Amino acid sequence: MVTIIGDFKPHCVFSGSDILVTCRVEGIKDKHVVSWLKEGQEIIRGEDMLVDDYTSKRMFPTVDRDGKYSLQIKHAEITDEGTYSLRVYEKRRSRNLKQIAQEDIAFVNVRNFGEQLNWRMVQNSASFCIVS
Repeated sequence: MVTIIGDFKPHCVFSGSDILVTCRVEGIKDKHVVSWLKEGQEIIRGEDMLVDDYTSKRMFPTVDRDGKYSLQIKHAEITDEGTYSLRVYEKRRSRNLKQIAQEDIAFVNVRNFGEQLNWRMVQNSASFCIVS
């Protein structure tokens, strides 16, 4: 069984800053494919970038031996704001993918320097934005 272990965190950053979103996944095997999503839309599936070239040059997914999955976003822009999630698929014999797990990992709030950051509380969380 695959389990995504994430501690949903809101991140508040100024544009131009770097963002690091992380979680752990247990039970991953070769038959699984991991995807990153922003606002419910896949942006990375396995090793394939599903965003435009400009955005893909700023996003760096990594995984370590302990099952820690990270998405680093360099030089954040206002368009990077949103909820980031991790999804796990299982490869089928027919080469189709079946979704078996998904978890929201972080909410990213990006503001221009000098603009007030949004310190809103995130639904179902007692945590305020973490200023990066």
